[in-house]
Amino acid sequence: MKILNTKIAVGLFITSGLILLGCKKDADIEASYLPLDVQKTCTISKADFDTWFASGKATENGLVSPANSVTFPHQNNCDFYKWSQQMFLWITSPASGSYGNTGTIMESPVFYNVSPPYDVSKQNPHGVRKLVPHIPGELLRVT
Repeated sequence: MKILNTKIAVGLFITSGLILLGCKKDADIEASYLPLDVQKTCTISKADFDTWFASGKATENGLVSPANSVTFPHQNNCDFYKWSQQMFLWITSPASGSYGNTGTIMESPVFYNVSPPYDVSKQNPHGVRKLVPHIPGELLRVT
């Protein structure tokens, strides 16, 4: 019985070793790099990128102005990608000025939370909810 267990263990060890050797080792490494022959179809110039920042110049942790969603010229996907990139940079930029002085824009009172339900009754079993300005640093209740 001991010999049989040893043979099974050795067989499993050899099989797992062959499986590991048979796997492509660089698959994960290759997947983590961008291709070198990327086709540049939707680019933005440095001058245009600088206009996204409130100071007029791209800076690390600088305040980004929101993209104008009203006059958004959606002619093609590239316009949308540029708009969405600017909006992402805006909501993740540090809050300052009219946005407050703590956290990011997304954590400022410019964004709203949905209140927990109140005035729950038989006629209105789900209660009433309203939008309330976000208070920086206040944890949200999930009820």
